[in-house]
Amino acid sequence: MITLLLLLLPVGPQPIRVERVEWNHVHAANGEHVFDQLILRRWQRLATGDSHYVTDWRTITEANRLRIRPLDDLTLITWTHEGKDYAVLTLRARETWTQHDPEVRDRRKLKPDDRRSYLK
Repeated sequence: MITLLLLLLPVGPQPIRVERVEWNHVHAANGEHVFDQLILRRWQRLATGDSHYVTDWRTITEANRLRIRPLDDLTLITWTHEGKDYAVLTLRARETWTQHDPEVRDRRKLKPDDRRSYLK
């Protein structure tokens, strides 16, 4: 069923499968919007504990707004970043509003150089 739905979508990049995706809106303490980002996470066992850690992220701007489409028990997320189209299939997608950057917080546990990027 999912394969049929994907075939009906406009021609674009082959979707990358990830475990979790977070669409995060960062706001200052006064409520002012700072930026939006898409955070990709995967399950990892680290010395600091087992969890879904940030593997990759992209800033989302007005020009490259996300398109989120539920497909049965998966979610397809597509966007454009610096002229390149991206597509991600995930089991769990959520939207969050924070006053901090979750990606920066995760750097204390898993440095960006130690991450295996999903997006090339």
